[in-house]
Amino acid sequence: MIMQSIKTSVVRWELLAALGIVMVGVSSPTVADEKAEPRERNIQFRVDENGRKIAVEVAKVPDSPAFARFTSWLKNYTQAPAAQKAALEAEGVRLATERRQPMAEMIERDPKRALELAIYPAQRVGLPAAVLAQLEVFVQGRGTYRVFSGSAAPRGGVDPQKLPQLKKSSHKHAEKLSFDGQVYQVHTYGRRAGLMTKSNLPFYGVAIGEELALHESPLRILAKGETPPAGAVAGKDGALCPVCKKSTIGGLVGVLGTTLYYFDSQQHADEFIEQLWALEEEIGPNAHG
Repeated sequence: MIMQSIKTSVVRWELLAALGIVMVGVSSPTVADEKAEPRERNIQFRVDENGRKIAVEVAKVPDSPAFARFTSWLKNYTQAPAAQKAALEAEGVRLATERRQPMAEMIERDPKRALELAIYPAQRVGLPAAVLAQLEVFVQGRGTYRVFSGSAAPRGGVDPQKLPQLKKSSHKHAEKLSFDGQVYQVHTYGRRAGLMTKSNLPFYGVAIGEELALHESPLRILAKGETPPAGAVAGKDGALCPVCKKSTIGGLVGVLGTTLYYFDSQQHADEFIEQLWALEEEIGPNAHG
């Protein structure tokens, strides 16, 4: 009976391992499971020593205490009477300055988390200019997204004995986004990790300097009561939901680049985003309209 129990346990363990549901601790990036839902994991793309583009799951970066301190100040400032706001400004500038470097590192190492911690347009209303100057820049619109991958041989030829080292170090991979006269180095995750070169790509994200965390969703749902971005216009369906064509009074408002879409429910907004992702995955240089 004992031997049979051991054999049964081994068989069960092997079956679980074959199905990919045995949990193991990982301290470094590992090749991502393509069957897993990418939106719930910090998946990014890397180029290996053979120049191949592979998906990896990157360990989450611990949050700096600077994020929580600034969030607490932001709440206090927002709720404070107008007469008390001036006295809080200096502290806000100091906390925003302390937060800036951790956010810059988060944008590069964990763009998904950076976007979760970011200060969005609705939260920026009424903040002092000196505080805003220290925060990440929120960018949204349509841009040209380019992927560069390859290797460069050194001048004067290659020493055959150094070829393995050269092969490992010379492969380069870069994702760039040109928007409004600025070229950003893009950091992607989730459904937009591995995105091919696209023109007229609707996007939103946050940046510090030239480093941009790109949100995986092309569509941003506005916060309740948030004013649509200047210059944004309604799409062809007007105030009708693009999924069910019904009235959307009191529903959700989304921005796709500079186009406004109205939804009667979160479910239909999610379905619309799925349609957008499907269009992005089609082969070709042009993004969806």
